[in-house]
Amino acid sequence: MDAFLKNAVVGTDRHAAPLPATDSELDPLITQLPAEQKERSLLLAAGAYAIYSQAGFVAPEAPAVLAQAEPEILPACSDAIAHQFEGLLQLHAQILLPEALQCLQAAQLRLPHTLLPASLSVATDNPNLQQAFLPMLGKRGSWLSQFNPRWNWISQRQPEELTIAEQEILWQEGTIAQRKKILQQLRVIDPAKARDWLQSVWKQEKAEIREDLLHVIATNITSADTPLLEQALNDRSQHVRALAAKLFSYLPETAPMQRILLCADSILNYKNNELQITLPNLEDAQWKGMGEFVTDVTEKSSPPEWLHSILRLVPPPHWEEHLRLSPIQITELLVKLERKDEIINDLTLAAVWHHSLNWYEPLLHWSIEHVILRTRQERINTPYPIMLAALPQEQAEALVMPIVEHPDHWARAVHLLPTPWSRKYSQHFIQTLQKYYAQKNNTNYTAWTDSLPTVASALHPDTLELAQGPWELPEEAGWYTTHRAQQVQAFLALIDIRKQFLKELN
Repeated sequence: MDAFLKNAVVGTDRHAAPLPATDSELDPLITQLPAEQKERSLLLAAGAYAIYSQAGFVAPEAPAVLAQAEPEILPACSDAIAHQFEGLLQLHAQILLPEALQCLQAAQLRLPHTLLPASLSVATDNPNLQQAFLPMLGKRGSWLSQFNPRWNWISQRQPEELTIAEQEILWQEGTIAQRKKILQQLRVIDPAKARDWLQSVWKQEKAEIREDLLHVIATNITSADTPLLEQALNDRSQHVRALAAKLFSYLPETAPMQRILLCADSILNYKNNELQITLPNLEDAQWKGMGEFVTDVTEKSSPPEWLHSILRLVPPPHWEEHLRLSPIQITELLVKLERKDEIINDLTLAAVWHHSLNWYEPLLHWSIEHVILRTRQERINTPYPIMLAALPQEQAEALVMPIVEHPDHWARAVHLLPTPWSRKYSQHFIQTLQKYYAQKNNTNYTAWTDSLPTVASALHPDTLELAQGPWELPEEAGWYTTHRAQQVQAFLALIDIRKQFLKELN
């Protein structure tokens, strides 16, 4: 057929050669076509060859009929709820999705089939929402996942659903995230086997993977893990060595931690009703060779750097026993020390690492008063949200209240507390925010833009009507007044979307 196409493209007048041969039974007939009617003969020959080529063609088998989706278990939500949920899938309203998905699950409802493609796309782009979306997608959502490789997260089985043989295959061949998840699951059920799996591949893994997988050892850690941790202490990666040292801090009975505690007792003491800091003397015998266990410093590091490294490793309850003081007493006495800010930060990191919950409130109280309210950062990149989430809600909100009541820092409180907020805290926050909004000298525009969407999603449902107003603008005109009005209008739009969705659901 290519030869016929070539003759047609070049033109029959420019092609003196006879009609192309087909190497078939058609050739004797083609030679009988009249040479003086080149165009007609070419078309007849080409047509005849096209039909000849199709003779005896066997059509491929039809693809197997796809199995139908299994019947749905949960009923679909109403059309009105579906309409409201469709609005939440828009980018500006996606911050409201966690609450909406939680409400749908509590009501034992699923999404209608018409919303599945859009919902699958949003969930795929937001991995943190996938587990919440999963029960809302129903059987049809699982069935649809076979048609788009990006949706295959729906059909992935959880580690606990796999057989031992399947778990081992996934451990050897899966992605890093899958391998870590399967190792974490095994560490809960069989800590020794999980440790053996990690040791068997330790030398062949890259440094960042060794570090990532070593975190799993924190679960059910015992002295039986000491050989692996000692191996990690000698790793060529500084990050792996530092993590191994932190993991040793969970094992106070081990030799490395005993040496660390001995050195720690020499640098922080209570005498004459005050705390005394003694910087490490690296020439002393007890400090010789400590670099083997305190891996984020070197022999060239300064004594203060050694001080802070040691403090970050020591479990805070050790200080209660060594100093014979409560956490509140210790934090109050720290105010008099020259390095108080750094030491409080060290104790905070240690408290979170060791889950020392009785230290959280005094450390937070101190940090809010002496750090948060005295700095200008808009966002706080610290463990504070983790600590606040571990406290009773009323206690946590009371700690944060001074930040809300400071006109220059209120936005920082928005990202500290877990959501949803209590009714009492929400009411106070709205009233305080409306007061700030009316002040003409409040020009922190970025804080309003970044924080108001989170506020809209965090308020207690009973306070949404209060949040809708009235909002009084500053009297004087200016671009900042217009900008502030636009920010609040966007906030009110989110409040209205959330209010309508909850109304339809209830």
